[in-house]
Amino acid sequence: MTTKGVQTNSQVRPKKIQNNGKTSSPGARIWNKLHPGLMTEEEVMTEKPCVDFRGKRSYKLNDKIQLTIVAYDHYGNPKTEGGDLFLATIETESKNASAPGVVTDLLDGKYRVEMDALWTGKAVIRVTMAYTKQNIVFYLRSLIQHLPWEYTVATYVNKHNVTENSFCHPNHSMLYYDDICRKENDVRSSVCNDEGLTPERRQICNFTLDNSGSPFYCLTPLKAELGCKDWRLISRGNHSVVSKRTKCQLMSINRGLNQAIGTKIEVDISPESDRYNSSMVELPSIPCSKYNRTALWLRREPTGFFYNASWHLRHCKAQRDLINCMRNKNFYLIGDSTTRQWYASILQRYQCVQITEKWTNEKWYNRSTCLNKKYNFTVTFGIHNLPASVPPLAEKEVFLNSIGGYMDDVTDDENAVIVFHMFAHLNVYNPDVFRHQMKLIRTSVEKLLKRNKKVKIMFKAPHVYAKQGALIGYHFERIAYDIFYDLFDKIIYLNNRDSSIVTKPDNVHPDKNIVFAMRDQALAYACD
Repeated sequence: MTTKGVQTNSQVRPKKIQNNGKTSSPGARIWNKLHPGLMTEEEVMTEKPCVDFRGKRSYKLNDKIQLTIVAYDHYGNPKTEGGDLFLATIETESKNASAPGVVTDLLDGKYRVEMDALWTGKAVIRVTMAYTKQNIVFYLRSLIQHLPWEYTVATYVNKHNVTENSFCHPNHSMLYYDDICRKENDVRSSVCNDEGLTPERRQICNFTLDNSGSPFYCLTPLKAELGCKDWRLISRGNHSVVSKRTKCQLMSINRGLNQAIGTKIEVDISPESDRYNSSMVELPSIPCSKYNRTALWLRREPTGFFYNASWHLRHCKAQRDLINCMRNKNFYLIGDSTTRQWYASILQRYQCVQITEKWTNEKWYNRSTCLNKKYNFTVTFGIHNLPASVPPLAEKEVFLNSIGGYMDDVTDDENAVIVFHMFAHLNVYNPDVFRHQMKLIRTSVEKLLKRNKKVKIMFKAPHVYAKQGALIGYHFERIAYDIFYDLFDKIIYLNNRDSSIVTKPDNVHPDKNIVFAMRDQALAYACD
């Protein structure tokens, strides 16, 4: 029996896509083709839920299930254009089974939902309106207009323990310091000292070079004993600076953010035939290490599904004993706290013993490395450079190495696997911050690929979580497509959305079953 919808290992290359007027970038055109209806930054800036389901209820294993969503506005009128963001799943609780569906915006107020019948028995299809078009316009426009929701505090400390706090931000967005001045917070005196302060004046410390080339600026300390060189510690501050909302926006936002649609569809899936009485679809036989890398970027079909609480890949086969995929390799997991979750799970699951300083708390930011002597592999966790959400008074030096910097340190003959990730720390800033970081990473990727023929580089894509995760994740992926489109055959794309859609985590940190699914997917591609 052959699994329907499974991509083969043919040479897949990006097709030439007609420019739809939204952008001229090849990578962005590929993204728009895969995800029609999701607005670009340009469309967000110029942009001046009830549903009906249609579909049958009985299916055979391996059938394609199709439904139609008809969207209405908050006044009860049928919509005539697309732009909303829906997520869909099929679930059978008794089997610990769940899978994401594919939602296609038909651009006329209707949305096509497609999913495969992957196991037998009764199942429930659920649809969530993650964001209305108004939500998307409001949140992205707020970010694009440099209205920061989070800032960093730099603490200057000299050898005489003279200290002072100062307000920092990437990409010159300190121009909005006046909004901070209207708040009561620790950095008020430093921030509000000089009205009319701009990044072009001397009162700015430029830490771009310290930050591996990513723009980062802080106000200079007021105390004469302190200077830019005395920057030692950083911590996080929070405030909200958001644009005014119209009555229409408020109605849409209140009703259309992660709203589960009341109607649920129950379906009954029977075996494919009396002759083949299988309870689950047949899994693919092609090893993940042999799967076409470009196809990973171009694939719209879900990459996997949960069954008996285990994640099963749909497009390639993971080696049963994944620890053998780690033999004689050096792994680098560079990103944020969700990447640290991978590292912590490897410590426990794959007998990797910490050889750097011991962790003293769960939220650890220092570079860490573990070693498994039997299989001769190491795993290193490192945090990306600023901006980053950090605990109070974290050492500045923790963040001085960028993702590109870790790549630059890999030796020419090293058997290395690099997983890079940036997401949650940057989703409160103008998208240009993420865009600039990806451009720097691309430069390091190209240099590393030229001098090291063994290295495997993986892009850990954003996952979904309740607070803005779906929206900003999709948008960041669009930017990544724009920057890496002609390196699709060189970079392994790790889909982290599918496993998180079906479990709907509330927290930015995924549950263990999602972490295990993401981690093991990466290890499957690491096999030789």
